[in-house]
Amino acid sequence: MTLFNISLKNIRKSFKNYLIFFITTIFGVAIFYVFNSLSDQAVMLKINESSVSLIDTLGSVMSVISVFVAVVLGFLIVYANTFLIKRRNKEFGIYLVLGMGKVKVAAILIIETVVIGIISMAAGLIVGIAASQGMSILIANLFEADLTKFRFVVSKAAIMKTILYFCIMYGVVLILDIIVSGSRRLINLINSGKKGEKEINRNPVLCVIVFIIACILLGTAYYKVTVGMKNIDSFAGIAAQIVKGIVGTFLLMFSISGLFLLLVRAKKKFYYKKLNAFTTREISSKINTAVFSAGIISLMMFFSICCLSTVFSVKKSIDNNIKKLIPVDIQYETLHTSDAANDPPIDELVDKLVKDKSNLEDMFTVNMYYMNNYNFYFGQTCGYMHVSDYNMVARRFGNEEIELKDDEYAVIGNMEQMMGKNYLKPDGTIITINGKEYKPQSEDMYYGFVCIDNYENCYGIYIVPDDVDFSNVNVHIEVLMADLKGDKKTYKDTNKKLYFDDVVYGAREGGYYLNIYCKYEIINISTRLTVVLVFVGIYLGIVFIIAGAAILSLKLLSESVRNKEKYIILRKIGVDNRMIKKSVFTQCMIYFGLPLSVAVIHSVFGIQTCTKILGFYGKSGLLYSILVTALIIVLIYGGYALATYLGSIRILSEKQE
Repeated sequence: MTLFNISLKNIRKSFKNYLIFFITTIFGVAIFYVFNSLSDQAVMLKINESSVSLIDTLGSVMSVISVFVAVVLGFLIVYANTFLIKRRNKEFGIYLVLGMGKVKVAAILIIETVVIGIISMAAGLIVGIAASQGMSILIANLFEADLTKFRFVVSKAAIMKTILYFCIMYGVVLILDIIVSGSRRLINLINSGKKGEKEINRNPVLCVIVFIIACILLGTAYYKVTVGMKNIDSFAGIAAQIVKGIVGTFLLMFSISGLFLLLVRAKKKFYYKKLNAFTTREISSKINTAVFSAGIISLMMFFSICCLSTVFSVKKSIDNNIKKLIPVDIQYETLHTSDAANDPPIDELVDKLVKDKSNLEDMFTVNMYYMNNYNFYFGQTCGYMHVSDYNMVARRFGNEEIELKDDEYAVIGNMEQMMGKNYLKPDGTIITINGKEYKPQSEDMYYGFVCIDNYENCYGIYIVPDDVDFSNVNVHIEVLMADLKGDKKTYKDTNKKLYFDDVVYGAREGGYYLNIYCKYEIINISTRLTVVLVFVGIYLGIVFIIAGAAILSLKLLSESVRNKEKYIILRKIGVDNRMIKKSVFTQCMIYFGLPLSVAVIHSVFGIQTCTKILGFYGKSGLLYSILVTALIIVLIYGGYALATYLGSIRILSEKQE
């Protein structure tokens, strides 16, 4: 029998035992292809120019992210292959006993790795090509492309990149296989099946001390990134809490590994019931030998949960903000200073800018004033508006109008992130303008805004009576708002040229300070942001979930092979299959559940931190994003856990060789 035939026979024989490895590799190849074929999907759909530019940007981002993903998947494949080799040590020892040289054993490994790699990549590419067509529909919906132009597309560039990256991964596996096969002694290979994991007994007192330290580290980190967030004023402060969280996670896993058996044994009635003693010791052994990997997987799951929850939340919030915060089609702003008294008013500028004013309707102009006694909040200057001007804006925007007495003021705004409170909340504060005192009309800030945008960025504006004289202010801003008639998207493209018009620049030394905000440009920018966030978040989140679940699965399946003798003895002493299945199920669920449980606890505080940092986009989609993330975890992580349980039962049910 040739070495090639032996290799094929080995693959067929071990395919069921290591189906998890094949599935993980296929998923990895498929995901890698899908997210590297996005640019070709845009070309196929023939979407508009700005969206194509976005897809090109997304493609560039994905190329960078894919390098990191390739490293993660490469580590996963090497890790999985290590367990496969350990499983077959006895088989390789028998080959050597029968007279086969180490070179031929290495050749068998090389052939098997190449064949498995070809099968996995081929299957993964087929799945990826099919899945990418669904991605095309998603892209079409995001960019409002014409689905009648939809056709089946295969990205040659993505295929070549996927093949190149995974060939490099399998090349590393080949080198490691050759090194391992040549370094093992015959006696160790033959007796490998008799060796189990070294039992580790940890000092209970040490574990309690470590547990307390872990709780202190995690507790202080949780507090700092939530309640104490207002005291963190730099990235270094956040990074310090992240480091505390990482160290605390590993210390927590270490302490649990030593305390689990001790705590369960304290419940003697439960411990000595049926197979609970055996199950508890097996779980304790598994946790003891996997402290580092459990910590890594917990952090990976934490990253995935926060990543997926945050990107879905931001997308949902921005979608809602577009509907709520952009009630007019176009907004012009010009700034007047005390040294530019001869600047033309904004309506004259617009007359020169807009050749055909018939495209504009429902126009109105308001003014904001900035005095010497500026109020600064996070570098933002708070302005003043006459109540009649603001009420025009409020009516148009659908916000609450304000009524003031001659000696009253109010505050409007919509920015409430980071500190969890209104920056300019009156709280009874008396303000003085031109020597006259004004008291707050309300103790609370009114919800409102003046400038259109895709996020809530109004830190606060003072609303004062119409008789307040602002003729001597240093700076004031005129804002002209209008809706567009006709083809609004065409007007958006024409509007871009206005930034380079002589009316805007060059009319006086230094140029006019003129900003032009178009609803459809803001929507385009928002789409650019959300698409990049969503695709990168999904890409990294799913890869990390698959990697973490696959590592746990492969380790448990490998231990099931190693522990077959234990279950044979259980059957010989009269333990029925139902009790064995229950024991295996409990072990699988706790082994998978421990890292996930710690990750979920971390995420409760991590998601709060992310929403505070990105709070200016709002929190309207948070519940939706958490539900979507939970569904993804149940399908992928839960699917791996179930497959591992079924695989372990099948392995333990096989006859001893």
